[in-house]
Amino acid sequence: VNALSMILRVLGLWAAIQPFYSPYPVKKWSPRDEFILSDDDELLFFERASSDPEVMLAYCVAIISSQTTATGCELRGLRMENIIFQDPVLDENGKNLNPSEIYIPEDAVKNDDRPRKIPLTPTAEWAVRQCYKRALKLGSVNKKHFLFPYCISRNRYDPTRRPSRWFIRDNWAKLRSVTGFPNVLPHDMRHLCITKMLEKGAKPETVRSVAGHVSPEMMEYYSHIRRNEKYSALILIEPGPQMKKP
Repeated sequence: VNALSMILRVLGLWAAIQPFYSPYPVKKWSPRDEFILSDDDELLFFERASSDPEVMLAYCVAIISSQTTATGCELRGLRMENIIFQDPVLDENGKNLNPSEIYIPEDAVKNDDRPRKIPLTPTAEWAVRQCYKRALKLGSVNKKHFLFPYCISRNRYDPTRRPSRWFIRDNWAKLRSVTGFPNVLPHDMRHLCITKMLEKGAKPETVRSVAGHVSPEMMEYYSHIRRNEKYSALILIEPGPQMKKP
């Protein structure tokens, strides 16, 4: 419609149409607060998922997204060369100074601010290693091959092609059934990761460096604190029994 209006303006015809035109109202984007897993629900979700080998792929993808912010689109674009395993180097406090990483490449992202290296927590590294082993079994033996090779048909894969947008659809459906969380989407794992980082006191600029480009509007979206965290904050100002209550 915008392109058409520009053409009509050039032709001098838009003025006659403009009084009768109004943009279609678009519902304002709002957070899926009800789908942000609480600490207890998150523990239950992953505990149940880990108990069923049939959902291992979706389980690993959920871990990676919830520990790195990587979206499904970004994971689809990962090649074997984008996985950087490192030997750990521990300081005197046991902190790893040389964590493994994944690199989200330029051709796997939506804009120029999203290519990035993301350090892997021990849990995330475990999940990435499982996917790496799976990729090797499916034929991804070249550094340019994809971590999640394209499924041609049952048990046939093409490692030179990135997977389809629905590469974990069926497995994720099983995951939701197994865990008892029927409304959780893969993208909610990114939301969960960003929300938890902000809750734990991570600086917004650090969160952006991990998650890639996050506009102020998006940051506001992701920084909605979970209900229990809000209640914990508000209970601190509870006046106690001395205040008369109706």
